[in-house]
Amino acid sequence: RHTRFKCDWSSDVCSSDLDLFTPEIVQLIEEAARNASLAWEAGEVERQRDAEREKRSAAEERFQRIFTSSPVPKQIHSASDGRLIAINQEHERIFGYPLDEIRGSLWFERAYPDEELRQKITRYWKLDIERARKSPEVITSPELSIRCRDGSERIVVGHMALSGNDMIVSWTDLTAIRRSEQALRDSEERFRVLAENSLAGIYVVEGQQLAYVNPAFAAIFGYRVRSEEHTSELQSHLNLVCRLLL
Repeated sequence: RHTRFKCDWSSDVCSSDLDLFTPEIVQLIEEAARNASLAWEAGEVERQRDAEREKRSAAEERFQRIFTSSPVPKQIHSASDGRLIAINQEHERIFGYPLDEIRGSLWFERAYPDEELRQKITRYWKLDIERARKSPEVITSPELSIRCRDGSERIVVGHMALSGNDMIVSWTDLTAIRRSEQALRDSEERFRVLAENSLAGIYVVEGQQLAYVNPAFAAIFGYRVRSEEHTSELQSHLNLVCRLLL
């Protein structure tokens, strides 16, 4: 049922029902409204905080996935004291150490067993941390030889960047490249020794020019390879021979 209240607007005072809205009640209503507004604002602030926490959590989860599954060996060090606090899967695969064996300062002891070299590396490491604090650029180390868990050596270059209070280090493994270069140098040296001591004449042609002749080849034509006075004459003569041979 709905009750209708009638007010005689021609009189100075309405019906007694309207007397319910006294100044005290109005004040209570206004205070309730303010409290409701404050409660809503507090709830909105909390919702914003929850949203920010979710964003941070999602960002941390993405970073963790990227860090863990990266195909590049990576480390995280504390920027305050330089101690190792995390490594990824590729780091353990390349160097062989689980985190528990190299955590903190143990990494430097395992990776650089020579004390003199370790002290030098540690000194430069502290200087690099200070440089990273002053500059946002990535700091690159010289080539380093790191001792692996199985006793082998890896030739690497480190790339260090500061993120908050963390130093993130990525390692570029140059071992295969340097071994290939060394194998090529060894092969060239074996060829040189063989050619220099051969009784047969040996020559190497690059383009239409003789790039190399051994002593036996020069002797066949009456020259000495290492004689400065014969160098240009020998080259001209052998280039002519090269054209005839080709």
